[in-house]
Amino acid sequence: MGLPREYEDDEVREGFYINGMMKKIWAAQVDALDFLNDYCKKHGLRWFMAYGSLLGIVRHHGFIPWDDDCDIWMFRDDFNRLFNLLNSEKNCSFRICESRMSDYDCYTPVLTNSNVRVSFDEEALKRNRDEPYSTTIDLFVLDYVSRNKKDEEWRDAAVQTAVNVNIYLNALDKKSDSSENKELHATSLDLSFEGVKSKTRNITIEELEQGRKENSVYDAALKELDNLALLTDHKFSKTEPLLPQINLVYTGLVSCFKEEESDLLRAYPNDLYYNFPGWDKHLFDVTVEMPFEGRLFPVPSAYDKILHGIYGDYNKRIIGTAIHQYPFFDKYEKELLKNNELAFNPYHFTCRKEDMPDPEKKFPSPKQTVREYLSILTRLQDMVDNRLAEMDEADIEEVSRNLQNVAIAIGNQIESSRGTDHACIPTIEAYCEQVYQCFVLSTKGELTLENLKLQQSLFETMRNQIQTEYLNRKEVLFLLDRSKNWKALESLWKVFSEDPAADVYVLMMPFFYKNADSSLKEEKNLDQNDLPDEVHVVTEESYSIATRHPDLIFTVNGYDYFNYIRSVPPEFYTDVLWKYTKKLVYIPWFKIDAFTENDPQWVTVKYFAQIPGVFYADRTVVQSEPVRNLYIKAAEEMDEDIPVSFWEEKIVSWGSPLDDSEKQTDVAENIYRHLVQNME
Repeated sequence: MGLPREYEDDEVREGFYINGMMKKIWAAQVDALDFLNDYCKKHGLRWFMAYGSLLGIVRHHGFIPWDDDCDIWMFRDDFNRLFNLLNSEKNCSFRICESRMSDYDCYTPVLTNSNVRVSFDEEALKRNRDEPYSTTIDLFVLDYVSRNKKDEEWRDAAVQTAVNVNIYLNALDKKSDSSENKELHATSLDLSFEGVKSKTRNITIEELEQGRKENSVYDAALKELDNLALLTDHKFSKTEPLLPQINLVYTGLVSCFKEEESDLLRAYPNDLYYNFPGWDKHLFDVTVEMPFEGRLFPVPSAYDKILHGIYGDYNKRIIGTAIHQYPFFDKYEKELLKNNELAFNPYHFTCRKEDMPDPEKKFPSPKQTVREYLSILTRLQDMVDNRLAEMDEADIEEVSRNLQNVAIAIGNQIESSRGTDHACIPTIEAYCEQVYQCFVLSTKGELTLENLKLQQSLFETMRNQIQTEYLNRKEVLFLLDRSKNWKALESLWKVFSEDPAADVYVLMMPFFYKNADSSLKEEKNLDQNDLPDEVHVVTEESYSIATRHPDLIFTVNGYDYFNYIRSVPPEFYTDVLWKYTKKLVYIPWFKIDAFTENDPQWVTVKYFAQIPGVFYADRTVVQSEPVRNLYIKAAEEMDEDIPVSFWEEKIVSWGSPLDDSEKQTDVAENIYRHLVQNME
């Protein structure tokens, strides 16, 4: 049973933002570990979580938040059995890729479910939880270290020399200008696992010798090959492809010593690269299971000693220590965009100075229209009060008709935006009726001062009621995409609900899941989890934002289209909402730790700070001044032509409603004061 779909949502762990694509990849890797665990138990094979994954399972009970892959250890004998068993399975999506294979060039084996690194093939997407990147688990094979120091020095030198030859051969394609030999070779949207590298795989010693004078890489490869031949006394064929020969020699070297000759274990070439002497083999004698993302996976019982040996004080959290670029899929994403010449980037939001939201382009609100009508109505009523004696019957008829029409127009605006049962409607109707009666009496010559006083009184009552019951009331709408994000809005909702002059609504936005190519799936979804009973929840069918034009809109979803996992319908995008309210306020559903552009986690800002909500919302409320500075700096990167003052006005550090419970009310009241004072 795979992890639930909700697992794939963006998440913040230990102050670090993890985007939805990374969560999908994690979920697929957990699926692969589930498969591996069941398969190894079935066949009596041992494996262990290793390196960063061992650190993750011990320290985090799951992935390290800033890690993007899985590492495991296996003994050589268990690995060989797994390789033979799994690669002979006919109906299994997983296989082992290892250097002895003709289509794999890396010395670290992997468990994978695909022949290509990126694929939008329908079957491949089903295997990978609808994400296009193949699922791979790095598999580090534990080999025995000789007790004889000279033997081990010889083996280390020979292994390093074999690795050097491989590096030089792989460099051949990177130096090539041919489009067929790019580091990433693309056919449609399928990128090969390590690139096609046809020259690397097929080149012979004869070809290297013929070109060594013109190509320094050829010459360097041959020199290392001569060293390897001397070290191993191996005779390489000059006419057969060289790389498969090197890989077979490498496999023989790393596995050449037996358990009875050894006290230590090493994972080549990784431990050799770090000059690590090896693990006491007895550290792996006993296995225990520990929780990892809700699963139980095996670790050596001596994990504490092992982790201290790798990381020292392994409980000290250091972000950005992975040896590869995070996230790994970023380079493939760029390649996909390049190869397909997309009209826009469907993965990440970009903005331009010419698209800056102009407050003057907000749509007129019903309240604004009512204020204008009420001003006209006041002038007309004053005319009746002060100039009636000067008017003839035609003038009186025209003024009366205008009074009725403007009053009716006010009523229509209030009815359309607040409903036919609004408290002002009966008063407006009573006023219109009195205007009509006064006109009828005037045509009969029976209009009295008392009739006019009653009309004036009804007008004053109507005007005051419109002011107090409509114009001066604040309509506040909270937009929620998932019930689990209610905590980001709850304290604000409580403060506004306590305002006797506020009408507060909560609308649960529907959403669409996204396909691997970022298009929307057809099915519309709605989070059915209940909110507290006292929360007045409305639906998109019963509440029209465009019609009601709320004074304030709070949203926790600032992604619009630009989220890997979900999208709300376009009518709830911030690039639409800002036009239908006095103030659109984006409240992030999360809190993050502050950092700067010099920190490794800066690569994550495009997932949470460079998003439409920060650009279109009138205010983005963050928890602190350092985090505000982070957002402003990240926003500036989107378009340097946009003045920094634009971002400084929009992004404010009024606190986070997600602060500790004793602070939440203070934060909410602070946000309330800033917004309400600016509205009055």
